[in-house]
Amino acid sequence: MRTSARIALNAVSRWIGLGVSVVVGIVIVPIMLYQFGKDGYGLLGICSSLLALRTLLDFGLRAAVTRQLAAASAAGDHEQFNNLVNSALVLYLLFGGAAALACWFLAPMIVTWLKVPFALLDKGVFLIRFYAGPSFFLVFVTAPVSSVLTSNDRFDLLNYIDAGTQVLRATGVLLVLTVTPWGFYGWAGAELFASFVNLLLVAFVAFRVGIPLKINLRRARLGTLPLRTSAHLFLLSINDQISMSSDNFVLSYFLGPAAVGLYEPARLLSRRLRPLIDSVKDQLHPLATRRFTEGRIGQLQAILIEGTKYRLLMGIGACLGLGIYAPHMVKVWLGGSLGKAELHTVSSIMILWAATDFFTYAGGSQWPVLFGMKEFAFLVRLGLPLSVLNLAASVLLVGFTDVGVTGVVIPTLCMEICRVAVTYWYCCRCLAISVLHYFREAYIRPLIVLITLGAVAEATRHILNPDTIALLVVSATICAFAWMLLCWFVGLRSADRKQILALLYGADRRRHGVKSVYAAN
Repeated sequence: MRTSARIALNAVSRWIGLGVSVVVGIVIVPIMLYQFGKDGYGLLGICSSLLALRTLLDFGLRAAVTRQLAAASAAGDHEQFNNLVNSALVLYLLFGGAAALACWFLAPMIVTWLKVPFALLDKGVFLIRFYAGPSFFLVFVTAPVSSVLTSNDRFDLLNYIDAGTQVLRATGVLLVLTVTPWGFYGWAGAELFASFVNLLLVAFVAFRVGIPLKINLRRARLGTLPLRTSAHLFLLSINDQISMSSDNFVLSYFLGPAAVGLYEPARLLSRRLRPLIDSVKDQLHPLATRRFTEGRIGQLQAILIEGTKYRLLMGIGACLGLGIYAPHMVKVWLGGSLGKAELHTVSSIMILWAATDFFTYAGGSQWPVLFGMKEFAFLVRLGLPLSVLNLAASVLLVGFTDVGVTGVVIPTLCMEICRVAVTYWYCCRCLAISVLHYFREAYIRPLIVLITLGAVAEATRHILNPDTIALLVVSATICAFAWMLLCWFVGLRSADRKQILALLYGADRRRHGVKSVYAAN
C-alpha cells in the first residue's frame, strides 16, 4: 500500500476509535459525577493522572524502541527486530512490577498528601493499590508489543482494537454503575478487565503483522536498546508530565479532589479530541525517520509543510467549537450535576484549553520532523525550562492567588505559545526553509479558514442560543458543514484536492476489485 494511502487508512481508523471514545466520555461523565460526587470523581481523576506517569516511568524507552524497530523493519533485519522486542519486554516487565509495588506501599501516603477526604481514604488506598498498580503492569507489558505494530505503520489495527476495548470498557462501567452496588470497586474491575483484553488483542495481532515475531526472553540483550535516545526522550516526557499531568496533583494538593472533579470534565473533550486531530501527525515520525536516514531533505520539507497545514486545518474546527460553544455545552451536559458557579468554572477551563490546543495544532508536524532528525537535545533544552516555569506558575496561581482552578491552564497556554514560536524558527533553520515560505505555504490558508469559520460559529451561536441538545446538534451541524466547505475550497489547493480524490478513487477501485474476485470465485 502506498504511504499516503496507509496514512489515510490509519487516520480514518483513528477517527472511528476516538469517535467511540468521545461518545463514551460524554455519556459516562455525568453518570459518574452523579454516582460519586465531585470528590469521588476527582479521586478517579487522580488515579488517571498517576497512570499518566507511565510515560515518565519508562524513561523514554517506548518512543526510542519504536524508532529503532522502524529502522530494523525498513532494513529487513529480523534478528535485530526480535532482539529489540525481547529486550524491551524484559525491561518493561521490571518497570511494571516496580510501579505496581510502589503503588501498593505508597498508596496511604499519596491519598494523605493529595488531601483526599476522610470518607474516601479507604477507597482511595484501594484504587491506588488494586487499580492503579495492576494497570501500570498491564500498560507496561502492552507497550513493547504495540510498538511492533506502530513501527510497521499499522496504527489502523491498534485503532480498531482501541475502539473495541473502549466499547467493552464503557459497557462494563455502565453496568456496574447502574445495575450493581459495587461503586468504585466495580468500576476498577471493569477498567482492569478491558485493559487485559486490550493486551491479549494487541499481542494476537502483533504476531501476524510484518516481521515474524518470536518471544524468547533469553534473547534479551539490554545493550541493544537505544538508551542514549531513550535518555533524551525521558527528559522530553518530563516536560509533558510537568505541563499536563501535574495539574491534578497541584489542584488536589491546594484545593482538594473536588477541584479535580471540576477540572477533569472540562478538559475531557479537549483531551479526547486531540488524538483525533493528531491522527496524521502521530504517524509521521517513522516516516520522517526513514526520509532522514535516506537523506531525502526535500521530502522532509514536504512533511513539515503539508503536515502543519493539515493538522491545523483539522484542529481549527474542534478548537472553535469548544471555545465558542463551551458555556452552552457545559450547561446541557453537566447542568444536572453541578451548580451555576461550577458550570462557569468548567466552561472557562474548556475555553482556555481550546486556545491552548489551537497553538499546539499550530505546531503542526514540527515535532515528528525534529524527532526523525534526532534533534532531541534541542527539544529538551527548549521544553524543560518552559515546563518548570509552567509548574511554578501553576503552583503560584492556584496556591497563592484567588484565580482558582483555571490557574493550572493559564501558564500552559503561555508556555505553549512560546514553544511553538521557537520550534517554528528552529525547524526552518534545520531544513533550510525560509520563515516566510513556511508561513505562506502552511499557515495562510488555515488562518483564513479560522477567521471565516469563527464568524460563522459566532453568528450561529447568537441566532440559535443553543441551550438544548437539539439546538446544540443543529449548531454543530451548521459549523461542521461550514468547516468542511472552507477546508475543501479555501484550506486546500487544487493539487491537494486532486490527491485526496485520487486516494478515495484508488480505495474504491481496490474495494470493487476485491468484490470482483469474490464474485469470480
